[in-house]
Amino acid sequence: MIRHIGATIVTLIVLAAVVGWVQRVSEPAAPRADTQRHTPDYSVTRFSTRAMDTQGRPAWEINGDALSHFADDRTIAIARPRMRTLGEGAPRWRAEAERVWLSADGNELRMLGPTRMHREPRVADIDTADLTVYLDRTLALTDTPVDYRDA
Repeated sequence: MIRHIGATIVTLIVLAAVVGWVQRVSEPAAPRADTQRHTPDYSVTRFSTRAMDTQGRPAWEINGDALSHFADDRTIAIARPRMRTLGEGAPRWRAEAERVWLSADGNELRMLGPTRMHREPRVADIDTADLTVYLDRTLALTDTPVDYRDA
């Protein structure tokens, strides 16, 4: 009789473990909290802004159709950006892209989609796509073909 009760208890324990496992596997995933979603915490449309250099002089200007800031990774996305350098004593550059992604530290700028750059006074034009610019190193890289025209 004791053997029969022991076998019944072992069977019930195994059955309870299987039922618990099936319930855990079949439950839907918990919904993500709003802070985990990559949604903008603020957006601006038709904007224009200027950045200053360390001496307080205008360094560059950017205009765009829309700017969105994302709190989860502190990045910025810009739709239809138009940028230009304003620094004295250096060539003037203008740049346009389909969209831009800017890193949280402000040093990595990804110009996505068709990208056009124009330099003055010594005229040069650059057409490419998906250009990554490292602002702290004055370096630009792309894996796509580049059309460079120098006047």
